[in-house]
Amino acid sequence: GFDRAGVAYVAEDRAGTLAISRSGAAFGNDEGLEAKRAGEAFCAGAGRRLNPAAYGHYVSGAWLFKGGCA
Repeated sequence: GFDRAGVAYVAEDRAGTLAISRSGAAFGNDEGLEAKRAGEAFCAGAGRRLNPAAYGHYVSGAWLFKGGCA
């Protein structure tokens, strides 16, 4: 996991898809931008960037970004 602005997140980059969830309260369907910004922070921490063409999908409290970290 990692922290961004005092919030704990969990990220997993597997098979070209980045999954972002929050520790504690799940994301809502209306929180895609927050999830994308958390994904950008996660990728930057790994010396990469979130694929600018990554398209977000909301699934069961998490956001999935196809394209992941590039």
